[in-house]
Amino acid sequence: MFKAHLLAVSTLAIVLASCGTREGSLPSTITPVPTSPTAMATPFLPILPTLSATPTPAPSMTPTPTPTPVEPWENFPGPSLKSSTEIPRIIRDIVSPKETVNIIILGTDDAWWRRSMNADTMVLISIDPEQGTVKMISFPRDLFVYLPGRNMARINTAYAYGGPELVALTLRYNFGIEVDYYARVNFASFEKAVDALGGIDVVVGNGFTDSCGKTSYSYQSGRSYHMDGWTALCYVRMRNAPGGDFARQRRAQEILLAIFRKAISLEGLTRLPEFYEQYSRMVETDMDLTDMLALLPTAAQVAQDPTRIEGFTLAGLTRSWTTPDGGAVLLPDKEGVQTLLTEIFKK
Repeated sequence: MFKAHLLAVSTLAIVLASCGTREGSLPSTITPVPTSPTAMATPFLPILPTLSATPTPAPSMTPTPTPTPVEPWENFPGPSLKSSTEIPRIIRDIVSPKETVNIIILGTDDAWWRRSMNADTMVLISIDPEQGTVKMISFPRDLFVYLPGRNMARINTAYAYGGPELVALTLRYNFGIEVDYYARVNFASFEKAVDALGGIDVVVGNGFTDSCGKTSYSYQSGRSYHMDGWTALCYVRMRNAPGGDFARQRRAQEILLAIFRKAISLEGLTRLPEFYEQYSRMVETDMDLTDMLALLPTAAQVAQDPTRIEGFTLAGLTRSWTTPDGGAVLLPDKEGVQTLLTEIFKK
């Protein structure tokens, strides 16, 4: 059962990665995160208010490439390359229950014509077996942070430069989060995975109309839509819907919930051998079967109680900036993000 659950989690990364080419059951909607820098993210709720696009601040050159006066990296690897901004101090570890298991989901595009393999999706799945809860935290691919041993760069380049080890170091340095396991997925197999389930039923949080390919799609808030693999992929990739990248992250979480519902249904459980075969081909992870089985009771609890899953983004906790070489990135509000993460992990 948990194999199916982990695959459901992993497919979220596939969906989100596609954005980078550059009911007895679970909650059906996601509430937008307040835009106040110190406000807390709102967990999934049954009904979603109309989504309004978050205004994007005008690019600013406020951060200047000044020399780092001290060595803020302490026992972490120091920079080997120049940075366009001062390297921030490390964030002290976020205190969380010792039973908590943190899995970082990485979505990459392994297309042969690409010169690098950036993880355009980074979603932390935090599982608390003691409380029987699951929290999902999405990190924007353009977040400008310190990559230990290199320099300041977009967070999505950490995997390309140093694999899951550098990703773990980056999250530990910039957010104080200890990563226990990783799972890397390729979105190219997403359609087949959804189709193998016979499609999924997605409850739309915010209505919109947009096109994918040469087909126009229109969705109404609160309605459930049956989607095959291609339609589900389009649902997340559409770029003209209000809300930008953060809205796409929320739609991807809706897809994840739909996959999870289908995977734990009676039909899904009877097809576990087929589903696990799909999982084995598309997911690279350092979790073994024993690790997965240990989380089986939590998966069962989450399946029965929709309030046990919460989803968070960093919407309202970043601002746009243009690097000296012209790159468009997002600078995190360090205090706001740290407050948010502390509140998430102390629950």
